[in-house]
Amino acid sequence: MLTHFGRLGALLLAAGSLLPGGPAAAAPPAGNSLTYGNVTISGAAGDRVDAVFTVRNDGDSPVYGASIDLALGESRLTPLFDAANCYHPEAARLACDFAGTFAPHTAYRLVLPYRVVDRYPHQIIPGVYSWDALPEHPAGGGGTDLVLDPPLGALPADAPRTRSGTTYWVLMDITGGAAPDVAVTSESGVTAAKGDIVRPVFTVRNVGAMSINLPQPWPETEPASRPRQPLLRVAVPAGAAVVTAADGCKPAADDPAVYDCRSPREIPAAGTIAFPFELRLDDDLANAAVTGTTVVPDDGVPANNVARFIINPSADTPSTPPSTPSATPTAAAGGSGGSLPITGPGSILPVAAAFLAVGVALLIGARRRRT
Repeated sequence: MLTHFGRLGALLLAAGSLLPGGPAAAAPPAGNSLTYGNVTISGAAGDRVDAVFTVRNDGDSPVYGASIDLALGESRLTPLFDAANCYHPEAARLACDFAGTFAPHTAYRLVLPYRVVDRYPHQIIPGVYSWDALPEHPAGGGGTDLVLDPPLGALPADAPRTRSGTTYWVLMDITGGAAPDVAVTSESGVTAAKGDIVRPVFTVRNVGAMSINLPQPWPETEPASRPRQPLLRVAVPAGAAVVTAADGCKPAADDPAVYDCRSPREIPAAGTIAFPFELRLDDDLANAAVTGTTVVPDDGVPANNVARFIINPSADTPSTPPSTPSATPTAAAGGSGGSLPITGPGSILPVAAAFLAVGVALLIGARRRRT
């Protein structure tokens, strides 16, 4: 069953800033009346999927020619088309030129077929795209030209070029495949007195066969009814106060004693993320548990989803001496928690913000080179 693990509405980006609200057309830049919006596509591994891009001339005057510039993560999508008016200005990008006249107050559709690579179920593929000025560039691929529906009118020889367009997100769900399996572990616990600092570390490991990329919608565009998806929830017992939380961990909206921890990036198979905390003991605690629980939707092995770090375990509580000191009798200064390195093969994958910066810079830089 497809759950919210694989569902994510398209995020909307305009001129480098996130816009509020749902799907909507952007106000066109001066000199350009082409408007278009965010795109969402969905399909199971191995499926053919159609990416549908709609662009509209909302102005009273014709627009003479435009080019769509896409960066859709084609390492996970195999294009099923090869067109004479398309080319790859760089390995991860595709540009298709439409040398025709966009009639006033008319909408056009472009349908691009892809095959979903059968490697990464339960994934979200981010991409960016924009419509821009018609550039000068070398010949494209083979085959015939891609055409818009309805077809464009003829392009006058002396037609002015449109200005740069707005950049939008394209997000795609890859559904189906094996269920994810995420485990969490920690040291068994520590002996400590009132006033001490204890340092539990919860390590989340992807023990499933596939990479995991949890939905991380931006709060500026996401309704309050749909909170961001955490990877781990850490519950702190009464009598202990958080001095420093791991990066990516914040108090939960529904319980300040619980911290929601989000993955900073994709977790590859066999990859791990460590979430270190520092807690100050404000009371004398006995057999008090700091509990870490993974909350990955559709997790196929719930038995490994909980780890407990016991403060002053009782004699009958199984414990293992920590491999590193976890308690000190001195107060710790506040501040941000430790970084969240992800280990495992192919683990250095971009966060959404990094992808955004690189993708948008890539498109902007390419436009300047092509115009």
